[in-house]
Formats: sequence, structure tokens, C-alpha cells
Amino acid sequence: GKGANQALAAARAGARVRMVGAVGKDSFAAEALALLKAGNVDLSGVGQSFASTGTALILVGADGENVIAVVPGANDSVVPGDVTKAYLKKGDVVLLQHEIPLQTVE
Repeated sequence: GKGANQALAAARAGARVRMVGAVGKDSFAAEALALLKAGNVDLSGVGQSFASTGTALILVGADGENVIAVVPGANDSVVPGDVTKAYLKKGDVVLLQHEIPLQTVE
């Protein structure tokens, strides 16, 4: 997803990156986690859920505008206790995608 893409891009640019989120126990997760790990993204904040890994389908209309259909899956299992203020204070930048529950973002 967007968060994984941005985490990987930042790591490739030389930043130390820690990702927080959740994935399912499926092939989408295995492929994404392998790519992120190979890109030196710290995955210690990524949990596994019984739900499927979240997916998105991007549709582009004849007018060139896009519509994104999101199936949150495991993203919905990220709860406020998974992301503490002390954990966030360890970094210089926090980037949120808002594809986890709003109460977790708040």
C-alpha cells in the first residue's frame, strides 16, 4: 500500500524507517514483507492478523480521474495500544496513511 511504498522509498533514500501496521497471513503479506525487509525497513512494528492483508484497487475513468476501492483487511486490526507516544517519539518524522482505524490515528 501507500505506507509501504513510502517507507521503502524513504529507506532507499537513506532514512532509518520503522513501519507500524498489520498484515494477514497470506501471500500478499509474504511478498510485501520480503520486499520491505530487503529494503532495510524495520518491521518490528508490523503485526499479523487473522484477517487478510489489506488491498486496494485503483480504477481510472475515461476522464483520467481515479477512484480507489479499499478493502482494509488486517489494517483494521491496528489498535491504539499498538502505537504508543513513546514509540513515536523515537523518530523525527511520523507519516500516517489513515488506512488504519481513526481512533488509532488519534
